[in-house]
Amino acid sequence: MKILEVKNLTKKFGGFTAVNNVSFSLEEGQVTSIIGPNGAGKTTAIRLISGELDPSGGQIIFKGAKITKASLNKHAIRGISRTFQVPSVFSTLSVIDNLRMAARARHIGKVAIDDRCKEILEEVRMLPDMNRMAGELAHSKKRILEWCMSVIQEPDVLLMDELGAGLADSELTSLYDLIKAKAKTITPLFVEHRLEFVFRISDRVIVLHEGERIADGSPSEIKSNEEVRKAYYGGD
Repeated sequence: MKILEVKNLTKKFGGFTAVNNVSFSLEEGQVTSIIGPNGAGKTTAIRLISGELDPSGGQIIFKGAKITKASLNKHAIRGISRTFQVPSVFSTLSVIDNLRMAARARHIGKVAIDDRCKEILEEVRMLPDMNRMAGELAHSKKRILEWCMSVIQEPDVLLMDELGAGLADSELTSLYDLIKAKAKTITPLFVEHRLEFVFRISDRVIVLHEGERIADGSPSEIKSNEEVRKAYYGGD
């Protein structure tokens, strides 16, 4: 079942076209990634879908409703959440208070919130850190905390931009295993430059190059795609 559709999405900044006529859809429960060389338009595409940027053209349809011009907050209310390239946490609050703040959007009772916070922290092996100030955490743990803050809101779609930045391979492996496990209820779309992880957990990979979609298929199909190889490594 299609949960999100992007139709002919375009974004121009003056005379520069960052995203050009890009179309794709997300299937509920499917792990989808967007890859491409630097400057391909990956982050811009995520910002458009999340409502952070208004598109110059095209449509975004979420669960059958057009949300093309909706704001970031309205997207969150509807059921679309996102993480950022730089971790976005409340540095002066404890780890568990960060999660409590995020959970309030779901109007869950206080006891239920605390139980859910501890459950998520245990899943990512951060329960011993729950009373630490978020600002004291290492970059990798801030990144994981931000993901937890998104997950606790129980969105239908979670957009992730370079979630693996600053994470060791073992940390990223554990986190992506959780993303895969939760895909049944939270459909993920992520941008990631570490292709070994992309190909390991993705059901589907979308490739952008110079703002345009040049390939869309399974990891094995993308690995053997000649146009993708040329985009990354050059050659005729």
